[in-house]
Amino acid sequence: MPGVDDRRDRMLLLAACAILLVLVVFIGWLTLRACGLNLPWPGGGVSFCPAQTVVEGVAQDDAQAARLAAQIAELAALERQLALAPVCPAAAAPTMPQQRAAAPPPAPERPVCAMPNSDRVVLVLDVSRSMAVSHLVDAAQERRMLQLTDIPPLMRILMGTEQEYQALTAAIDATPGQSRISVAQAALTELTRLAEPEVTIDLVSFAACGQPEHHGSFAAAQRDQLRQSIADMALKPETALSGALRALPGIAPPTPGGGPINVVLVSDGYDTCGGDTCATAKALAQSRPDLKVSVVAVSQQIEELRCIARATGGHYVAPTDLPRLAAAVRAAAGQARTEDCE
Repeated sequence: MPGVDDRRDRMLLLAACAILLVLVVFIGWLTLRACGLNLPWPGGGVSFCPAQTVVEGVAQDDAQAARLAAQIAELAALERQLALAPVCPAAAAPTMPQQRAAAPPPAPERPVCAMPNSDRVVLVLDVSRSMAVSHLVDAAQERRMLQLTDIPPLMRILMGTEQEYQALTAAIDATPGQSRISVAQAALTELTRLAEPEVTIDLVSFAACGQPEHHGSFAAAQRDQLRQSIADMALKPETALSGALRALPGIAPPTPGGGPINVVLVSDGYDTCGGDTCATAKALAQSRPDLKVSVVAVSQQIEELRCIARATGGHYVAPTDLPRLAAAVRAAAGQARTEDCE
């Protein structure tokens, strides 16, 4: 019936409106609660989020201002206390302990005149091409140049080290000072003039890989010939330092009385033939303890040369001035004069 249907539709519409109103109120209430607000219930009041935020911000500002004021007051009190405190006298400078006397320099591995006299002396001279440069060449520069020398020129160009190699070569060639070979020849020549008449002197030179060259054994009557042989030395490529050490037992057999044989090795170091110089020196000391190899370095100090003297019981000298070089060679040969000794 039309009347009944109309009433039913109105009732449904009113119900829907009521439900919608309840939902709106409920959602609004939830929103206000999330903001920290309360609906106007008995015993409570209505507040709004913006107003509460402002109040809370003001409260926070007040709290910070109070803390800042308290800190300022504490600083002011501390300043007053410092102003009233007595001034402490300047502390006396601490007394430095009495300095000890400078320690004496370490003793050399062997005194200059420690090598005993012997009736036979073997002079072993390095005649490698590196002996043509100054005896004052920097050791680090020379070591680097030798490393680059082992690299083929084309590889140096590809690696970008050819320019460094050329610069090092030029710097070494331009180093002032007498050549190493001329320094060595002068010292050995001086030795031949001062050696005792009964001393036989062997002359050995080494350079190219392989066996060294034995120029002969020279008695006192042959000293002029010995000096000429020293002056005629020609420089050659490579440095067979280990090979020279291995050849010594064949060049200088033991003396009938078993006495020591002084060997004077004059070199600028660095075996370039693949030998282990230190290991060779140790093996020589075990097989021929009578061979005392003293080393006279005509370049900057090099450990490869030092270990030869240490292993065989000789001594190592690297004089920084030319006058002491001749005395060092005489002492190493066991032919030192009284004024050479320290």
